[in-house]
Amino acid sequence: MNPLILMAVVIVIPILLMLVLKTKAAFVFMALCAGSVLATFSSKATLDVIQSFYSNYSYTAESIVLIALLILPALFTIFLMRRTVTGATFMLNLVPTVLTGIVTLLLVVPLLPPGVRYSIFSSNVWVQLVQYQGVVVAVAVFVSCLQLWSSGKGLKHKKKHK
Repeated sequence: MNPLILMAVVIVIPILLMLVLKTKAAFVFMALCAGSVLATFSSKATLDVIQSFYSNYSYTAESIVLIALLILPALFTIFLMRRTVTGATFMLNLVPTVLTGIVTLLLVVPLLPPGVRYSIFSSNVWVQLVQYQGVVVAVAVFVSCLQLWSSGKGLKHKKKHK
């Protein structure tokens, strides 16, 4: 498969899911970050459990497990937090949605099987994206935090006076 098509699919699927289900991208971004932590710290134990059931598994199976650990929290969040974007905030949700899609790509590609991973690594688009990955992630964090902070303004409870 062409690496550019695969990169587009990895970016577009979460974007479309968030837009269609009207999910706040900040929640999905934070769940994606949690999935990254989960994949980093529990992947070895998870792979050991899987290896106890299947004696010989390939790099592809290992990649699937790692990507599942990364993506599942974000997928659950997309479905559980659907309809959190109203008509008025739909346009404000576009930027964090696109940034979340790009960060998904940055996190998924290193977990792909070696052949697919290296074909993406050698593409010019990936080389350009990696040069700006720090900026992309920093902006995604900032925009997502802004979205979360702004959504909490109306949650203050008034004190009841006796």
